[in-house]
Amino acid sequence: MKRRQLRVVLVALASLLSLAAQPVQAEILTLDQCIDIALRQNASVLTPGLKVGLTSAQQGIWTAWGGVLPSLSGNMDYSWSKSPISERAIFNPYTFKIDTVLGGGSASSWSANLGFRQTLFDGLANYYTIRQAQHSLFGYQQLYRSVELSLILQVKQSYYAVLRAKGLLEVEKGAVSRSEKDLETIQSMYDLGSKSQSDLLKAKVRRGTEKVALITRQNEYDVAVAALNNILNRDVSTPVELADVTAAPELGIDFDQALKEATEKSPQMLAARADWAARRSSLGIARAAYFPDLSWNGGRSYSAPERGNLFKSDNGRWGVGVSLSYTLFDGFLKKSNYSRAKVAAKTSGEALTQEENNVALAVRQAFLGWKLAHDKMALADETEKSAQEDFNLAQEKYNLGAGTILELLDAQVSLTQAQTDKVNALYDYHLAIAALENAMGRGR
Repeated sequence: MKRRQLRVVLVALASLLSLAAQPVQAEILTLDQCIDIALRQNASVLTPGLKVGLTSAQQGIWTAWGGVLPSLSGNMDYSWSKSPISERAIFNPYTFKIDTVLGGGSASSWSANLGFRQTLFDGLANYYTIRQAQHSLFGYQQLYRSVELSLILQVKQSYYAVLRAKGLLEVEKGAVSRSEKDLETIQSMYDLGSKSQSDLLKAKVRRGTEKVALITRQNEYDVAVAALNNILNRDVSTPVELADVTAAPELGIDFDQALKEATEKSPQMLAARADWAARRSSLGIARAAYFPDLSWNGGRSYSAPERGNLFKSDNGRWGVGVSLSYTLFDGFLKKSNYSRAKVAAKTSGEALTQEENNVALAVRQAFLGWKLAHDKMALADETEKSAQEDFNLAQEKYNLGAGTILELLDAQVSLTQAQTDKVNALYDYHLAIAALENAMGRGR
């Protein structure tokens, strides 16, 4: 019985050890999943300064609207006084006698007020203040969106870098496999005396070169995976398996359509427009200072010697008033503020024009880069087919004794290079689309 129990324990331990020895399965991630992870975890969109600025702009909307609404105020006061008791002689005109009156002692009073004040006209300063706050908030939102789009582009670049490195690694594995097969063939032919030692040595050198290249490709892949984990704000050693995107999507728009979408969606463009509109609102606020302020106020007040009787209707009074105010001289403050606001609005307008040119240039460069990548991808596909055919022919000729080892090795190199170019062209195309979408203001 004890032996059976011991056997069960040993089997259980062996099972646990085998499970522990199994490699960690890599998580399969899509591009959208990587983007979502980065947006949640990457520090660039969690920057406190950016979020504080956005929150302040949101609160500025409330403050701006508060200037239009009436302000309410209330207070309650209590006063107490005491003076020494004294006698005073007062002539009574009704009795023609002098009366003695006691004066002094203590006295108390209670009072309460509830009132409001609202601006009726201030040269539209409140209107421009609201508009300025709205444009400022929109500008911060576009700034935040610009950071997100920049991060999305980085994720795409890292994602495609991993897939590129994986593709190049597979190409190099194929090259090593071909070189080993050719070496086996040449070794057999050498043993039979039909091939020279020089051919054998060249085949061995080629195999060694391909193995070194394979190690290099493996290192590049590992670094690309670590870089992707880094941008996702995860442990760089986390295993990752990505969903492949070998299909090359068509863009489906021309340059004019791309430029039109960029002018409507580019966060840099929209932020520049918002800043220009906010500066123009500041100019309106400065101009409003030249107009008088018209406001009205009202309220109800109570006054009584005792608190218990304070809010009786007999102790209350209503009051309503209108005021008109204008500063006749303020030391040229209005003039200085208006001049500064005018210059700021002009400068912002010039910056907007420059940003429009920058966006147009970025779209044109990205669009031309996409066209070039599209053409290179088609060419790389044809080149790979031609190189494969040349290699098959060179291999057949060499095996029949009609070709040289140099021709075979050159065909191997050409095929590997053509396959490498095909992989690079595919992911250059994906990166070109990502760059164009970023310039157009698209996220995904």
